Amino acid sequence: MGERMRSAVIKTRVLPNLIAGTVRSPIDLHRVFDGTPAGSADTATRRALSFAGQLLRFEKPASPGNLKPDPVVRDERRILPEKLRRPLIRLLTTSKASEHIVLAIAAAMDRLNLRLHPFDIPKLSSFVETWAAYLGPSAEQWATRQGESAPAASSFYGEEALDDKTWHLAAPRRRVQYIDQRRREDPAAARELVAAAWAQQDPEARLKLLTIFEIGLSSTDQGFLEERVKDRSPRVKALAGRLLGRLGSSYENPALAQCMERIRREEKGVLRKRVALVLELPANVKEHTAPTWIRELFSDVSWQEFARGLQIAEADVIEAGAKSPDLLLGLAWMATLDGRFDLLEKVCQRSPETWERMSASGRLDLTHLSREKRTQWAQSLTQAQSAKPPHDYVAWSWLHTTIRGPLPTKLMEGMLRSDWSAGLEDKQKAKPDWPELLAACAAPELRERLRKQLGDIDPTLTANALSLMEILDNMERGSE
Repeated sequence: MGERMRSAVIKTRVLPNLIAGTVRSPIDLHRVFDGTPAGSADTATRRALSFAGQLLRFEKPASPGNLKPDPVVRDERRILPEKLRRPLIRLLTTSKASEHIVLAIAAAMDRLNLRLHPFDIPKLSSFVETWAAYLGPSAEQWATRQGESAPAASSFYGEEALDDKTWHLAAPRRRVQYIDQRRREDPAAARELVAAAWAQQDPEARLKLLTIFEIGLSSTDQGFLEERVKDRSPRVKALAGRLLGRLGSSYENPALAQCMERIRREEKGVLRKRVALVLELPANVKEHTAPTWIRELFSDVSWQEFARGLQIAEADVIEAGAKSPDLLLGLAWMATLDGRFDLLEKVCQRSPETWERMSASGRLDLTHLSREKRTQWAQSLTQAQSAKPPHDYVAWSWLHTTIRGPLPTKLMEGMLRSDWSAGLEDKQKAKPDWPELLAACAAPELRERLRKQLGDIDPTLTANALSLMEILDNMERGSE
């Protein structure tokens, strides 16, 4: 009998009946075993069950049809110190943690080259999935695996493993970082790399890669940019046109024509004539929507082509528009997107409220710039108000979200000298996230001053802020 028995017979003819119950689904043991076992029907059933269990126990499992092992990811970052694991999980999983706490921790881990302990990644799944690009290759690999299909191992190259042959296989943020570095080293080589991989990039990646061409922009880039003007993405097309405008190309930027239609030019003075420019808003654009409308109007125009269109020197544009706050806001957008932070500071000296008006137009993405450049931009934007900064929560939140790191020291010092906590405990009027926002914005050397000020406030409003500063301090001490 043993020679004639096969596991396939047990699985197809005996096991289903045993699972369903032999009362409901009797087993014809004589036909199955070619001979009925001795004893009663119950004994026969028990023997059949035992025999089936033993036979299936030694059966070799079937080999998978398509074996696809997880990719091996090389992550050189240091694991977060053991003493910070529980406080970090506690802070990030609380429902009261603001977006600024999450952003501050992600940015600090990126800056300090830290990564989460592997056991903690599933516990912080929401945090990892949102900020994986800041948390290292291991987090990126885990976050991507949560999708419908597992990625290839080549998607998780670290910065040190990328080269001209593999850069386009990396995660989007690392692609941008690599091309940024290559553009600074060899602009022509970087241009060739981007041109070769252009068709495989999604619209957002194309926009980020094209933004990098502001570095080392020269006439040799003109042919490449003229091709990009034909891109399917309106934002890519507009950015290519703005870069061509900076080169003095014959390309007619439609955004420039729209700007010129809204500029009223006047000649003032008797003995010494000077140009005065005024931006005229459409009748249907109200005060609260004006910042957004102005941003859309000027974002696709470069400072150089704007000056050429007005036939005045670039250095004279600010003086000409000094009496038009709306035009100065437009100039601030052009200076920001052109990377002309010296001009941005001059604009803000004329119109100190530029920071608040820019923040009213929506989020700004400057992640293609280095941390140093983003901080320099913030200094230029807020220099005029550093002594007495506004207590505008939206403006501060917008600034921190944009630069993704500590705010300029002078600005924070001005805030800490002010009575920023007045009325904080008034739940009807105050923003309860102020302590957390300032804790995320404070540079390391200013955290102790902020701690002392938080000591005079209701502890229920400051617990998360104090925890955040403690974690950031320990992260930084561990990296020394």
